[in-house]
Amino acid sequence: MILKKYFQHYELFYNLTIAELKIKYKNSVLGFLWALLEPLLISLTLYIVFTTLFKSDQVNYGAYILIGFTAWFFFSNTNSMINVFLSNAHLITKTFFPREVILFSSCTALFINTIFNFIVLVIILIFIKASISYHILFLPLILVINFFFILGISLALSSLYIFLRDLDKIWSIIIQVWFFLTPIVYPSSLILKISPLLITLNPVFYFIKAYRNILLYDKLLSLNYIITLIIISLSASLVGWKIFKKLEPKFAEEV
Repeated sequence: MILKKYFQHYELFYNLTIAELKIKYKNSVLGFLWALLEPLLISLTLYIVFTTLFKSDQVNYGAYILIGFTAWFFFSNTNSMINVFLSNAHLITKTFFPREVILFSSCTALFINTIFNFIVLVIILIFIKASISYHILFLPLILVINFFFILGISLALSSLYIFLRDLDKIWSIIIQVWFFLTPIVYPSSLILKISPLLITLNPVFYFIKAYRNILLYDKLLSLNYIITLIIISLSASLVGWKIFKKLEPKFAEEV
């Protein structure tokens, strides 16, 4: 019954997703080619800067930071999800449909861009001779699980933002602090020395570690680890959904 409700609005979901992708590359000469060129240029810049200016004992440090940054960009783009409902106020106030479709389409557009980012990442990793094996077959699974984590966070943020307009600034600060508390450019052992709790309670770290195990360390993810990722994502999705359902009836009044 629930799936039927969403299927009825598939065309709206599709159009909103395509519109979101088109807006990102609107009026650019290369169009969707930027979906590949942008992450490529950013990745090459990061690789050159960190491998040239920073010295680390980390094995294949260039690949280490590239995987970390690519995974982090997926999460940090929740920043762009905050005003999704507010920027589509004309739809919320004039049309009857499941409001969550708006957020689902934006997150799907972000997911598509992230897939391009990881394609570029894998190409670069092959070029710099990182240890990529058949374990890469787990990458789509981790990306999908990660997507539901992003969806849950975005659902909560975009719902709360309608009633708390300072949330975008607050979340920007949180994201910046979160970045430095996440082992992206430094080994996790540094954080463990300060406080193991900072690693244990950091859900983003679990995803970054999964990507690195698959793409860099040639390690097979255990069933328990995958279950842990699923629990993290489902928890975020459930919390986000509950916040959305509690606040959604008042959306039209506030936007």
